[in-house]
Amino acid sequence: MKVNLAIRLFTAGLLTLMLTACINDEEPDGGNLSLNDNLPLFSVIMNNGEEISTQSLKGKIGVIMFFNTNCSDCQKELPVIQDLWDIYKGDNDVMIVPISREEGIQEIIEYWTENNLTLPFSAQENRDIYSLFAKSIIPRIYISNSEGTIVFMSGDEDMPSLTLLIDTIEAQR
Repeated sequence: MKVNLAIRLFTAGLLTLMLTACINDEEPDGGNLSLNDNLPLFSVIMNNGEEISTQSLKGKIGVIMFFNTNCSDCQKELPVIQDLWDIYKGDNDVMIVPISREEGIQEIIEYWTENNLTLPFSAQENRDIYSLFAKSIIPRIYISNSEGTIVFMSGDEDMPSLTLLIDTIEAQR
């Protein structure tokens, strides 16, 4: 009987943690970007060693996704971003930049391996980069045009399909 109660309590705690990983509205400061805003100044190092910055996105169509692998909505959207990566990985005019929010490289590598993901990512153990873009809620996807202007945004309630992402990218060419 005590084992069942312990399992229930553990499961309830784990479920609560997973749900709050997506929302977690405790960030008081930070960006609150809108369509037609310019991308904020940022720079990240991807797990393949490549540096991506606001400057390196100039002249390209940028797709930036913020995620945490414990977030159930992120888990649903990451395969879509993987498919997008597979389509555009050889296209020098499109950069896809998945950036974690409060998650280290080891956890992400484990998740990537378990889920057969191959796209590069930037592990961020804090909210420093994320807070330049938003105050709360993941996943978040931003698409910017070649001038660095945000032309598309989505959050957890309006997660885009692969077709919508492709259509938005192609409309920027």
